[in-house]
Amino acid sequence: MPSLRFAAAIIAAVVLHSVGARLWGDFPSAVDLFLVVVVMRALGSSVLTGLLGGLAAGLVADSFTGSLYGLNGFADTILGYSTAYAAHRFVIQRATSVFVLFSLAAALQRGILIGLALVIAPESSIPSFFWSLVAVGTTGLLGTVLWASSRRLSGRWRIWKSFRSSRLQ
Repeated sequence: MPSLRFAAAIIAAVVLHSVGARLWGDFPSAVDLFLVVVVMRALGSSVLTGLLGGLAAGLVADSFTGSLYGLNGFADTILGYSTAYAAHRFVIQRATSVFVLFSLAAALQRGILIGLALVIAPESSIPSFFWSLVAVGTTGLLGTVLWASSRRLSGRWRIWKSFRSSRLQ
């Protein structure tokens, strides 16, 4: 079931990314939906699942962003692993800590992408500092909103399930 939710999240990110890029040309620079999917997956999973989820989402992001193939895959693999590792080591239950986690993941991803672009292809275009800051902020906000809403939905699901099972007895 978690794999199906992850696949649905990737498909939703692809659709929203395509629609956003068509409506506003700077949408891919301002919002990284694939990174949000990676961090959400890594928050509630094992380190290996976070690593593989980051790899899958990064390679899908590479095919839709038009950058050098493999850069997002490499960066998101590192982020999926490190987010899952941090989620197992630290207690992440408040919205502020989730916002910081998503924002740090976005900043780290931009740093890795810029470093790889400078090493692999120095003539390639490097994202501007302004759009990097915007992406860090939007990733933090979007990730926090999605995390809070998913916790709320899972809480309601548990209440409904316990109410339903108590009525059957």
